[in-house]
Amino acid sequence: MEAELKRRRNPPGRPDRGASSAGDMVAQLWDRARAGTYFDCLGLAPDAGTGDVREAWLRMSEAMAGLRQSVAGDPQALEILARVEKVASDGFEVLSDPDLRLAYVKALDK
Repeated sequence: MEAELKRRRNPPGRPDRGASSAGDMVAQLWDRARAGTYFDCLGLAPDAGTGDVREAWLRMSEAMAGLRQSVAGDPQALEILARVEKVASDGFEVLSDPDLRLAYVKALDK
């Protein structure tokens, strides 16, 4: 019964928040990547410069590398980290290119 309740609270595609602090971090990264903009995913303000985008990407990459080691035994968390990494990578690519960034910001304003 306890496993059933845990499954209901944590639907597929979302890591178990009670598992560990690493699981909490994976869940927070997933929430930011899934529900927000590229700025949210990378933890940036919309007026952040190109250097800030690069620094945020490097910080996020380092954090994800550490998390990947922490949750190595949890295939669900590893899959979610891969998805977060894909969104963050796309965000870095878009926000670090001035032309792509301008088009992205215009699309957000619509």
